[in-house]
Formats: sequence, structure tokens, C-alpha cells
Amino acid sequence: MAYEISEFPPLSWSFSRMKTLIDCPRKYYYNFYGYHNGWLKDAEEEAQTTYRLKKLNAIDALFGQVFHEKVKATIKEKSGVHLVPDTFRRAINRAIKSAYIDSKSSLSEWIMHPNWYKMISEVYYDGDICGTKKESIAQKANISSTNLYASSTFKELTERGDVGSSICGVLLLFPHF
Repeated sequence: MAYEISEFPPLSWSFSRMKTLIDCPRKYYYNFYGYHNGWLKDAEEEAQTTYRLKKLNAIDALFGQVFHEKVKATIKEKSGVHLVPDTFRRAINRAIKSAYIDSKSSLSEWIMHPNWYKMISEVYYDGDICGTKKESIAQKANISSTNLYASSTFKELTERGDVGSSICGVLLLFPHF
């Protein structure tokens, strides 16, 4: 099925959308409609800017996304293999460092292609991530890696090799930070 460009996004309704509309109509517009088609080169500048701003990642949210991606990948790819927390932690650190490098050195590329690069909101707005925040993320990576590998659910999944819907079980143990 080919992607079709539409003038307007599909309409949908939910209680949370209604609450957003009641709280702040402008926030509702930008969250659900203002960015539509902003990924297209010939889109209006406002839509492109809104779309790019929606693609920003706070460092804590990025850590949570990377952590969950790495847990899923580890369970799927390494089932039954003895793993160590340090390897997992280094994989998290590499992914975050890659996003940091993108954020610091690829602003013009990110502006042109916001889906191809990561942009950390702290770098975008402040120019860098403060030292205490960097230390906090490093500490989260250490603690989370150690706790993940100490988790009986994680051990069971990797020893058993059952990677079906059980991945959700281990991810519930480690919600986004």
C-alpha cells in the first residue's frame, strides 16, 4: 500500500484529546494538526517547524526509549546466551552518545531530515546537556542494567528463549524514566 499525501490529517476523537482542546486550543492544534505534512519539502514553513519540534527528544525520554529498544533487542537476539550488564550498559551509552553527536554536529541535516537524525532538546535549546544531567543518565544506565540482569523475569526470558508477548512483562518492570 503506497503512502498517500492528504491535505488534512485523519479526524479522531478521545477523552484525552478533548481535555487537551478544553485546556488549550493552541496546544491541541499543534499536537494534532499543526505538524501535518511537515515532513514534506514543499510543506508550509510553520508545519515543517512544528513537525521538527515534535521530533525533539528530552534526554530522559531518550534514555527510556533506548533502554526499551535494547531490552527488546537483547531478548530477541540473545536468548539463551549468557549476557552481562556491562555489555548492555555500553550499548545504551553508545546509542545515547550517537544521538548526542547528531545533536551537536548535525543541526542543519536534522532541519532538512528530522527523521534521519536525533535531536536532544537540551542541546537544541541550551547548546549542551549540563554535567549533572549527564551524570544522572550515566547512573541510570548503570543501575538499570544491573537491575535488569538481576530480574528473574529477564533471566527466565533469556534462558527459556520465549520472546513472544513476554517482552512486555519485563518492560513493565522498567517504565520510562
